[in-house]
Amino acid sequence: MVDQNLYRQIHYLKDLVELTHLHVPSIKLRGDIIRGLNYHAVIHLTDNPGLYRKEPVSITASSHQPPDHEDVEEHVLTLISDINKIWTTHTMIEIAAYALWRLCWIHPFEEGNGRTARALAYYIICRKSGYWLPGNKILPFALKENHSRTYYEALSHADKSNLNTPEASKTLSVLIEAALITQLESA
Repeated sequence: MVDQNLYRQIHYLKDLVELTHLHVPSIKLRGDIIRGLNYHAVIHLTDNPGLYRKEPVSITASSHQPPDHEDVEEHVLTLISDINKIWTTHTMIEIAAYALWRLCWIHPFEEGNGRTARALAYYIICRKSGYWLPGNKILPFALKENHSRTYYEALSHADKSNLNTPEASKTLSVLIEAALITQLESA
């Protein structure tokens, strides 16, 4: 079921990139986009796909304690506002890295937070590029599979930076850029 959901999420993501680019180019990021990415990643795996968590959570193998469930929606709205504000002043890699880290930091869903955050990062890259980028193993898969240890270290480094800005995720930016280059070279 997890593999089916990963591919379901990727198809949704591809449609989302193409539809927003063609029909609503002014849309950068909205809450329904993030919730939709989670919905497709965890449908049939949890009772509440695409809905913000209603209970406290902890992250396995991490010292980070996500914010209280009552503050999740406010944190997500702030993330969306921040991304939309920096859309034209930062590179697609910087914005994607910030979104990936910050969504993981918020941990807004019961399940699938990492998958949702990696898909969100790729959505941002594709939207800023203007199209779905080619390649055999796209960024959400490549980050987790090819750079797993470094990926988690970069998230932890950003957590410890004590910043809520794209500068917190510079290490993650380097990792995303390397994974994206690998993806494009495989096309």
